[in-house]
Amino acid sequence: MTQTDHFTYAASPRHKGLVSLQAQMTEFEYGRHAHEEFAIGVTLQGVQEFTCVSSMQRSTPGQIMLFSPEEIHDGHSGGDDALRYVMLYVNMSWLGNIFTAMGMRNGMQFRANANVVESPALRQLILHVHEQLSRKEYDDIALNSSLYLLAENIRQYGDNRTDNRLTPAHRNVLLAREFMYEHAHEQLQLDEVCAIAQLSKFHFIRQFKKLYSITPHQYLINCRIQRAIAQLNSGSSLLDATYASGFFDLSHFIRYFKKSHGITPRQYQTSILNS
Repeated sequence: MTQTDHFTYAASPRHKGLVSLQAQMTEFEYGRHAHEEFAIGVTLQGVQEFTCVSSMQRSTPGQIMLFSPEEIHDGHSGGDDALRYVMLYVNMSWLGNIFTAMGMRNGMQFRANANVVESPALRQLILHVHEQLSRKEYDDIALNSSLYLLAENIRQYGDNRTDNRLTPAHRNVLLAREFMYEHAHEQLQLDEVCAIAQLSKFHFIRQFKKLYSITPHQYLINCRIQRAIAQLNSGSSLLDATYASGFFDLSHFIRYFKKSHGITPRQYQTSILNS
């Protein structure tokens, strides 16, 4: 990361699971990763290029980016100018509750049907919520009202249909993935994961990558980073976060964290706790 790459996170102590990011990138590139939250943001300057699943896409100034939970993507600046953008990371349980209040069935299953959209109204809402979170003091009623309007606008860009076309083999891979998620903090053996999937090692890796566009190891690292973030947000030390999330040591944790967040875990925690 160079001096022209900047990442500033902010969170609300009264709205758990809601984090904003303001970023500027020239040389930094995100590795392939995913979020547990629903991520939505606005490109302010430059071009954001990213591959989501297997499709290369571009977001230009004023456009909206949407990433559903566990949707694999990367990201980098795609032009000569520095890339500047704002992102909101919204906990799906919170978002799902709002969708349910709106009368949507299976609100927790909501997924975006596009990664880049145009919407002046949604753009203004994202920037407004980000501005409110960036302040140390804000009007609680105003923020909650903005969050409701944000969900109301997001709703038009997705659906909550579940995919019932999975084969039995794919369902077994899904069960194995859920096992990895629940036990990510442990030192898992591939044999026990493959036993759940009822596949040989290399067949499991092949099927997993085919379904989710990353290897089981990459998925496990992503799960551990998400666990570590929860630890950091609650004020845990870097060492506690490292071992509680399943990383071998602090150096491994820092290396993987920087690939997915652009800054070190300590810089992230300082930014969050001081917001």
